[in-house]
Amino acid sequence: MLAGVVVAGAAIAIVAALAKRDAAPAGRSISYDQIAAAPQPEPAAAPPPPATTPATATTTATTPAAGAAPGTAGEPEPEIEMDPAPAASELEAECRKYLAERKWHELELCADKLQPADPKRAEQLKTRATLESASAPHLAAVEAALEKKDLLRAKAELDRVWKGCGKYPQVKARYDEVEQAAIDTLAGNLEKINAGDCKEYLRVVSLESASKPTRVAAEAQRRVPCVVQTNCNAHQLADKGKELFVAGKRTAALESFEAAWSCSQSALYAQMAFVTACNLPSVAKAKLFWKRLTPQSKTRSIDDCVRNRITQDMLDAP
Repeated sequence: MLAGVVVAGAAIAIVAALAKRDAAPAGRSISYDQIAAAPQPEPAAAPPPPATTPATATTTATTPAAGAAPGTAGEPEPEIEMDPAPAASELEAECRKYLAERKWHELELCADKLQPADPKRAEQLKTRATLESASAPHLAAVEAALEKKDLLRAKAELDRVWKGCGKYPQVKARYDEVEQAAIDTLAGNLEKINAGDCKEYLRVVSLESASKPTRVAAEAQRRVPCVVQTNCNAHQLADKGKELFVAGKRTAALESFEAAWSCSQSALYAQMAFVTACNLPSVAKAKLFWKRLTPQSKTRSIDDCVRNRITQDMLDAP
């Protein structure tokens, strides 16, 4: 019986709850049949799907970028305008400017910028800049040595200069000018040495060779040779010279007297050669032997020269 009371009580509670839930807002009660008979509202239409927008685009639009300012989420970032790369022709003109100004470091940097547009030309310019830069200190050393007339140092530095260097022809011409002057000077000194005195000749050549490039002495010796006579008979050569002199063949006679002097370097043969030179007349040959004569020989022989208008002042002149 107790169980029946509990069940009945629960049923009454449920009915009361349902009645309270379904009460009208204005306090008017609505029956269950009225609720069942009332028309039901149509379900709301679903919103149309986005027009073929990729999921990634939606995600990007709704997700603000890291560090974006508040209120700018979903807005595209403005594009940054980059300066256009300089054209190859502009870079080439810039490089030529540095080349003309001999600015080798700037030229090398310019060649690096030209590399992507014109690799071949860029490599040419970079090689030029490197070689020119390496030659610059040697060119300066050549010019400094030439100012001091130090041909040996100048030649050594010139040999280290790149032959394609822009200033090489100018510096080489300056070097050749100084070297030629040294050759002329040595040749003149060798001519002043009495003919046939090869010992003194070689001594002078040796001194010049120690302080000048080898070409200086070699060219001077070619112009003014001195051949040492060997297996010769000075007496026979002198006798032959006398015969030629009497016969009026004075040029040939002088050659014989010179050969006799070269064979023995006797003062007598020097005097014979001197007199013959005055009678030709040949000032140059007379001067070669004049300084080799003793004071007595000069006094006895000067008249032959004076008769041929070769004065002592001419013989003593440098």
